[in-house]
Amino acid sequence: MAVMFKFLKSLFSGVPDYVPNPAATPEQKRALACNAVLAHINGDQHEWLKGAPPQDVSAEQVQAVLGASWSIENREDLLGTLSWLESEGHRAEYERIRALFEAKGEFKQDASELIRDDPAMQNISAEDMVAFRNHANGMLGFWQTHRSILGWDLSRAISLCRWGATCGYLTEEEAWQRIAGYAAQLRQAFSSWPELGENYRAGFNFWSDDDDDDEISSAIKALQDADNANSPWKLNTW
Repeated sequence: MAVMFKFLKSLFSGVPDYVPNPAATPEQKRALACNAVLAHINGDQHEWLKGAPPQDVSAEQVQAVLGASWSIENREDLLGTLSWLESEGHRAEYERIRALFEAKGEFKQDASELIRDDPAMQNISAEDMVAFRNHANGMLGFWQTHRSILGWDLSRAISLCRWGATCGYLTEEEAWQRIAGYAAQLRQAFSSWPELGENYRAGFNFWSDDDDDDEISSAIKALQDADNANSPWKLNTW
C-alpha cells in the first residue's frame, strides 16, 4: 500500500515555489487547505484545483494513477469511490477494530488475540488475517486519541476530486461543490489544522503496512512551521 503512496509522490512532485491563485475564493483556498498534507508531500500547489501553473501532470498521467492505485477507470468509478469514502471509507474498519480495543484492551503479542473468541472471525482467510493484524498494529499509537479517521477519508476524497477534475472525470464546478462539502464536515469534526493533520497521520498508519509515516510527520511539521509564511495552514484560519 505504502509503495503506491510513494509512487504517487514521485509522479506528482516537482512544483517548488508557491504560486498564489487570485481566482480562487477565500473559501475555496480554505477548503483545499484540508488537503494540505498530501499536497505538500506531492509538491503540489495549495490554491489551485488542478495542481499548479504550468500544469506539469497530464490528464493521461492522472488517469493512469487513478487506475493503478484506486481502480478508478472512469467517472462512474470515481463517483462510486467518493460515495464509499463519504459513507464508510477506511474509518468503518478502524472503528470496528477500535471497539475491540475498547472491549479487550491492547493485545499483548498478536492482534489475533482480539478476535480469538469471536465465532464470526474463526474462518477468516490468511490474507484477511494479515490485513487485520497490520491494521491493528497501525492503530496502537492512535486509537485512544482518535475515535475515527474521518480526516484521512475526507482529505483523500478532496484529492480524488482534484485529480478527477484534472483528468476530466468531474467538471470543475462538481469538484468544487464536493470539496466544499467535505471541508465543511472536517471543520465540524476537528478544531484545528494540526488536529486534522494528526488524524490524517493516524489514518495513514492504519492503512499502511510499512509503519513509515516520516513523510506525513515532516509535512505536518512544515505546515505548522512559524517561518513557513506560505503554508495554507498559516494563510487560512481554521
